Amino acid sequence: METSALIRRAELPIGPAFCQFPVDVWVILLAHRRVIAGEEQLEIPKIQMDKNTRKVRNQDINPCIEESDGSQKCLAANNYDKSVCSAYFQRYKTCRKYWHNIMIQRRRDGIKPDMPTAEERQQILAAIGGKPY
Repeated sequence: METSALIRRAELPIGPAFCQFPVDVWVILLAHRRVIAGEEQLEIPKIQMDKNTRKVRNQDINPCIEESDGSQKCLAANNYDKSVCSAYFQRYKTCRKYWHNIMIQRRRDGIKPDMPTAEERQQILAAIGGKPY
């Protein structure tokens, strides 16, 4: 199998600000060489999220994913000007405080898990008439 069939050149800027090698060279440096049935192939490794990143994106662990995504989108849309996105940051902080207080109360009451699952949180929010933050 030809290398060109396994690796397609990415359309990324090349130059001193980015890198000194074409992108396909970097992919080749990251790839593993394998020989199968006398034919050499390049195996490109899958990029996986680390454990902490998976936790942050898990809805059963993080109740404020929606607020976090909103603040990140605001920053990206406004050229990372934090002063424009202060309402999003405040909503995220309020969300975290709210669910942290519920987690502490559940821990005191001996309820496991400490953080309600995504389904339980939906029921809690429905019972109080929506998000209090």
